Amino acid sequence: MKICKITIKNLNSLQLELSIDFTKSPFLDAGLFAITGETGAGKTTILDAMTLGLYGRMHRNKQVVEVLSYGAVDCMAEVEFEVKNERYLAHWDI
Repeated sequence: MKICKITIKNLNSLQLELSIDFTKSPFLDAGLFAITGETGAGKTTILDAMTLGLYGRMHRNKQVVEVLSYGAVDCMAEVEFEVKNERYLAHWDI
């Protein structure tokens, strides 16, 4: 399985909607990359979005309803992935 794109809306500290497209530069041109940043910047939230989108569960000890950003009324995680040249979209929201 190859992760192509992650879309996040109002998860944890990321109080906005954003997409990370691994099929475009700079990710496309990189063989390896790291997720770095300050504490609270949203590094773990990217992993939360992947597991929520794919499995509807979180990878750490946290209830799913706790992932909603403070003050937000909805949240969402989508993962676009490829398996054997077939593209799929997994979606989760509350």
